[in-house]
Amino acid sequence: MSLVTYCQAVRYLALADVIEDFMKARVIQVKVKPNSRASLLEQREDGTWFAQIKSPPVEGKANEELLALVAKHFRCHKSDVSIKAGASGRMKLVRIEVL
Repeated sequence: MSLVTYCQAVRYLALADVIEDFMKARVIQVKVKPNSRASLLEQREDGTWFAQIKSPPVEGKANEELLALVAKHFRCHKSDVSIKAGASGRMKLVRIEVL
C-alpha cells in the first residue's frame, strides 16, 4: 500500500466516523431567555427553538436547566443532551444523542 493510498484510507475512515456521529445525533439551535416566569421550550416557524428558563445565567444554572428541559421535551436522558456551542451566549447549539 502506498503512502497516498494509506492517507486516502485514513481520510475515508475519519469521514465515516464523522458521518456516523452525525447520524447518531441531532443538533438544534436554541435562543434562551433566562429569568423567565416559567420554563418552556417551543419550536418557531423558521426551525429554531426558543427556551424560557427560570434560572438566572449565573454559574451555569441556566444551562443546566436548559439541558434538563430539552431532555424532558425529547424524552431522553440528561446525559444525552449537551451544549455544542454558545455556552456563554443566548444562542446555543444543543446536541441530542439519538438512540
